[in-house]
Amino acid sequence: MIRDFGFYMPTEVVFGKGVVDRIGEIAVRYGKRALVVTGRRSARASGALARVEASLSEAGVTCILFDRVTPNPSIELVAEGAGVARDAEADLIVAIGGGSPMDAGKAMAIFATNEGSARDYFGVKTYARPPLPILAIPTTAGTGSEVTEYAILTDLQSKDKKSLASPAIFPKVALADPELTCSMSPEITVDTGIDALTHAVESYLANRATALSDALALESMRIIRRSLKRAWEDGGDVDARGELLYGSMLAGMAIAQTGTTMLHAMGYPLTVFHGIAHGRANGILLPYVLAFDRVSAPEKVGRIAEIFGGTLEDVRDFEEEMGLSTDLSEALPEPDALDEMTDHVMRTKNLANNPRPVVRADVEAIWQRALCRSLG
Repeated sequence: MIRDFGFYMPTEVVFGKGVVDRIGEIAVRYGKRALVVTGRRSARASGALARVEASLSEAGVTCILFDRVTPNPSIELVAEGAGVARDAEADLIVAIGGGSPMDAGKAMAIFATNEGSARDYFGVKTYARPPLPILAIPTTAGTGSEVTEYAILTDLQSKDKKSLASPAIFPKVALADPELTCSMSPEITVDTGIDALTHAVESYLANRATALSDALALESMRIIRRSLKRAWEDGGDVDARGELLYGSMLAGMAIAQTGTTMLHAMGYPLTVFHGIAHGRANGILLPYVLAFDRVSAPEKVGRIAEIFGGTLEDVRDFEEEMGLSTDLSEALPEPDALDEMTDHVMRTKNLANNPRPVVRADVEAIWQRALCRSLG
């Protein structure tokens, strides 16, 4: 029996090779002065920035460039970008890059029109004034941020990752162009691809999962299973890149409805405390969290395992074949921060969405299993 559910997905998706060159014709629907938000490297390396600027200029849209987004963007960086948008009288945001520029762009859209700090808005879903419209152009196949209502920011004061979440910051349009993802290195391809995989897995297991989100999540897992290794082996395989980008987008659509679970909660402190890339942090922990959740969700965990060959060892092998070690001791040779990291995990809202109830001793046990690669 299918339970009652809702599904809200207001983002227009434009998918295909070369669609980035349509940004100008799309942007004029929303404004004439665009704050182009990106990082220092990927948008240039992929050629996306040059193509976006050319298309916007041809359409008569003025570009104001903010290219200082760093991985795991901070509250302070977002405030800086929002100030640039206000000073330039920008009337739309064009975010280009991986999850960090897209999340930063969403947050800047809020604070370009609203007073206060992001710290005042965590947990708030409505704003006094509508955020600027957001157009999102992913250059990685990982976060799915182009189709979600989340903006993940780092609070440098508390060393926490926190999320702004509101239907108001769904991008108006996502332009998903596989060509823009071909410049990713093999390592980044794996890190971001595994991030997408964990989104699909967590959406499927989440307490808030629905029949429709399950369909999206399962299809995403299948696509990532068959395309990620191909893209890792041959970065110029545009067909594999396209499949991976599509799989990532489906996973984004799924978590937009369900949110994430304890896996993301445990991955965040590995990134904040130890600088481990977000997707890689999730990937390290994935087999051990699945082993934990198998107790309460045996059918669903079994179905996930089947996609990869039948066992959780197969899931682990899939990651390790591409150089992502699931041995936490390699990433944390001196795991002296586990108590503080566990404190951070226990403060997150993600735990309430996990299919198996989580207490502190469970988190501590998963750290230890990951340190010795035990799926028992």
